[in-house]
Parts: sequence; structure tokens; C-alpha cells
Amino acid sequence: MSYSQLTTNAHIYSKDSLSGISQRAAFLTLVPLSLITSITDVVTGVFGILAEAATLGNNEQLVKGTNVQLKASRFIACGPYLNLLKAINPHAPFTKRRETIGYLAKSFITPTFKMFTTCKKSPRLFHRQISTRLTVALSLVAATVSRVLDAIISLIAAPLSIVTFGKFQRINDIALNALKAPGLIFDLHYSTLLFINPFAIKH
Repeated sequence: MSYSQLTTNAHIYSKDSLSGISQRAAFLTLVPLSLITSITDVVTGVFGILAEAATLGNNEQLVKGTNVQLKASRFIACGPYLNLLKAINPHAPFTKRRETIGYLAKSFITPTFKMFTTCKKSPRLFHRQISTRLTVALSLVAATVSRVLDAIISLIAAPLSIVTFGKFQRINDIALNALKAPGLIFDLHYSTLLFINPFAIKH
């Protein structure tokens, strides 16, 4: 787990004995901290990309490490938002399962990567080498479009969630997931790597 995930999900580890004021103060402190850790993770991941390029994605451990760091791009906006909302209302409701890749992004990206996996496992050389790359290119387009749409949705949902003091779970969930739009940074890396070497990442 990256530092950005820890600061974004810090509420999970907070003690129930903390007073309301203490909770709010803790979450308020985490607003800038979550932003800093996310950006630090992403910058570290960028250096990992340079190392990956030298091996053409053939170093599995390096690829895994870079992916973990770049996934922090999903938390650049949603981490500070979550902590700010919890500072306003420590009891703001969210669904228990939060580890999604985005709001619309999940519906756009996941199907294309299922196609990629199918092509990758095909006994036919054409599908393993050509079809995989075509589906990766399609995934990149899907990621770009869906992330832009998520960003637009977040501009409405996040302020609405804040001004309503986080009382509405549905609005909070939409805002949290739509704010993962910066995850496009990870998507660009992931798709480019698989386009160069479809077998760089185990599926």
C-alpha cells in the first residue's frame, strides 16, 4: 500500500475514542498531507517509468513497483476531498467498498482489459501480438474519455457534497470516485507499457 492510500484511508485507523474536535483536527491535517504523499508517490513512479524503458517492461518487480506508485494518481484529488469532508463531518457516510478505479472509468476501462486478457491467452499468434495491442489502444481511448467525464462530474458532485456537509451517501460516493480522474496518469502508463510489451504485466 502506498503512502497516499494510507493518508486517504486514515479514517479507518482512527480510534473511536477521539473526540469530535480531535477527529476534525486530525482530518484537517491530513488534507495537505494526503496531497503531498500522492504527488510524491507519482513523482517516484515517473522515475520508475524511466527505469522500465531501459528494460522494455521485462523486469516484473520494477513494473509492479512503478504501478503501485502511479496508482497514487487516483488519490491526488479524492484524498484531500475525503479528509476535508471528514473534517467537516466525521460521520459523513460512504459505501464500505471504495477501492474502485473511478466513477464512469470503471465501466469504460474494465471491459476493454477483459478483451485484452482474452486475446493475450489466445493460442493464435495474431491475437497475442496484434489484437492485444489494438485492445490496449482502445482502452487508452476509453480511459481518456471516461476520466474527462469523471472530472466534469466531480466539479458538480464534490462541491455539492461539501455544501451539504456530507449528509448524502450517494453524492459522497459519486464525488469520491469521480475525483479519481487524475488516475489517467496511471492509465497512460499502463496502456503504453502493454502496447510495447503485452506480456509485461501478469493478468
